[in-house]
Amino acid sequence: MTSTRLARISFAAGSMVLAAGAAAQERSGGDGSALAGPRIGERGRADPTRTLVHRDFDGKLKRLEVHPVAAAVDLVALSADEKATVEKVLLDRSLAIEKIIRENVKVVVEAQGAFQPGDDGRGQAAIVKLYQLGQPVFSKGKVVDLVAAVLPAEKARELRRVVGQYMDAAVADRMAGNVDGKKSDRFGAFVGENMTLFGKEVETAAKRTFEGGEKDFRELSKKLDLTAEQESKIQAMFVTMMTKDYGQAGKGEQMRVLLSAYSLLTDEQRGRLREIMAEEARDAARRAKSSKSAKQQNSK
Repeated sequence: MTSTRLARISFAAGSMVLAAGAAAQERSGGDGSALAGPRIGERGRADPTRTLVHRDFDGKLKRLEVHPVAAAVDLVALSADEKATVEKVLLDRSLAIEKIIRENVKVVVEAQGAFQPGDDGRGQAAIVKLYQLGQPVFSKGKVVDLVAAVLPAEKARELRRVVGQYMDAAVADRMAGNVDGKKSDRFGAFVGENMTLFGKEVETAAKRTFEGGEKDFRELSKKLDLTAEQESKIQAMFVTMMTKDYGQAGKGEQMRVLLSAYSLLTDEQRGRLREIMAEEARDAARRAKSSKSAKQQNSK
């Protein structure tokens, strides 16, 4: 399962709530941007050269690979301490989403079948479940609001201006049909862009969840100098275990897979693996000792 696929699942899960929010803003005379903030003319250190809006030769908006708030943070003149505070806000939110994904792998797997031929309703039910599980995180507010809350007033206004300008351009770009080839009205474009933001947050967390293990495996494979055949067989064993048990394999099943993988190694590779495991055990013991000492110091 790719993180992009998970992001698409999340888009569908949040569409009803996002649409409701869009309708409320439309009725209240909002400008159509979910993250719209003060414009250049308002009080604050607004610098029109700071912008996330860039276009290609055809005039289409160059889409950001990351959440616009994360991109805007690099443009606004923040001190080292301010940037560290903002990064903690973003990381805490992302880790909270990651925790939901890790603890609900079964629901994530079932959600893949949503809106696909043959779905008996469980896929769509899983999507609703995912969105409900995420409410404790998303109900805390939009990312731009959370970040602006920890910044000085002038810098918060500038952040909102930069992000709001990009969102206005993104909505207009979608209305023109530059995203999927289909033109959209203002309401539909607004909902679509909010769904994109929602998906980027989930995608960022999903990459750590589902790609972190892949990175660890690649590093271990390099250290053990696995052959292509060994690597393929061992990886298949663990993928099968994770899929079968939705990431909740018991100790017995984990040991069975580990022994099967161990049997595929040469004597030299087994020796290297024992050294790696011993070093990791020593590192874990040192971290535990350090953590215990820190707690004792804090309790004094």
